[in-house]
Parts: sequence; structure tokens; C-alpha cells
Amino acid sequence: MKILRAILDLIYPRYCLVCNASLNNTDRKALCSDCVTKITFINQDTSCPRCGLDLGPYVQIDTLCQECHAHPPRFAKAIAVAGYDGVIREAIHKFKYAKERVLLDELSGLLIARWQGVSSILPQMDMIMPAPLYKKKLKERGFNQSQLLAERLSQATGIPLEIDNLIKTRPTPDQAGLDSVNRKKNLVDAFAVTNPKSIGGKNILLIDDVLTTGATASEISRTLKKAGAKGVYVLVLAR
Repeated sequence: MKILRAILDLIYPRYCLVCNASLNNTDRKALCSDCVTKITFINQDTSCPRCGLDLGPYVQIDTLCQECHAHPPRFAKAIAVAGYDGVIREAIHKFKYAKERVLLDELSGLLIARWQGVSSILPQMDMIMPAPLYKKKLKERGFNQSQLLAERLSQATGIPLEIDNLIKTRPTPDQAGLDSVNRKKNLVDAFAVTNPKSIGGKNILLIDDVLTTGATASEISRTLKKAGAKGVYVLVLAR
């Protein structure tokens, strides 16, 4: 097997998709060990218990961030793997926009590991749902990155996956550059549930790649709860 791998590495050299270091003679597929060690993993004990924002090492446990204190989101709790910077930011961009699907193993592995570490502090999840893309964007990109991550998590955990019940009903302008008020207005009624009966009284784990202000996850949560969901919890790669 090692000989076969060496031959394949010679013919098809492998490189880290972030720093371009050689991955030949290693078991890694997309990120080198050095880049993995540079990921800024979020400590759950020092993050906002509502939105998952990293508040730093000196914050008291269970302290809400200022935004959640002033404007509580519609989801019950959000958990993120890492801060949205450096290696993880570059990896997510390569995965989404450069269509480097080889990163799926690496990124989904990080998501699964974080879920395994926090699942005991959450209620039992009845189903997993990915954040949806509008049909035109889905056609342009060719895949929904959140759905791919959700599929892997469902396979690893056995939690049922629903992918067609939550839909995005209209395109929305890019959230970047909008203030918090306009971000929320931008997303009003942008999502819908096609089969409310299937989520009635259920705890739903919403999967997305990135949570920035939380406006999208909050509006999706509002939509799901309006349709009858008991609670919505959010798991993302980066915050």
C-alpha cells in the first residue's frame, strides 16, 4: 500500500490547499499538519452560550455577548468549531468557491469531532437540516456546502437528515456591508418550510459553514419555530 501511495504521489503530487506544502508521504489529503495546528479552535467554556462567539480567556462562564444580551437570536444555541480566520477561512473559501471537494473530508471531520464533544450538553436532536441555498445560486455553484457537511454528520451520528423541507424562497443581496438592522430586513420571509407536520415538536440541528452576525441562522430558526419546531440549535465550522 505504501509503495502504491508513493507511486501515485509521484504521478499526482498532493499539496496543502492552504500553504501549498507537499503532502506526499503523508496520510493527509487536503491540509498539512502545520496548517491544522494553526486553526483557532473555539473554547466552549469561554464563548457566548447563545451564539458561540469567542469572548476570550477572561470571560466568566455562561456570560452572554453584548449582541445576544440586547437582541437574543431565535435559535437556542449556536456552536462553532473555530474562529473565521486564517486556515479555516481559506479552507472554507477553497471548498465553496474553488470547488475543492477534497476538503470535505477534512472540514466534515472537524464538524463531527466538535459535535461529539458538545452533544452531551444539548437535548437530543430529532433531525439535521442544512441551511438552504436559493435555487439559482445552487445551480451556479453546483452544490450546497452546508448540505454536504450535514450529510456527513448524519452518517456519523445516525440523526435523520432532511434536505428538501427547508427552502430559500427568494434571492437575497449579499449580507456583507449591511448593518445589523438591514441584515435582518434583507432576510425577512426568505425561507419556508414545505412540510410543517414533519418538524412539529422536534429539536432541529441546523448546519451551516459560517455564522457571522447570526442573522441568517436566526431568521431560519424563526421560520422553523413558526412552522412548529420545538427548538433550533446551530452547528457551524466557523464563527
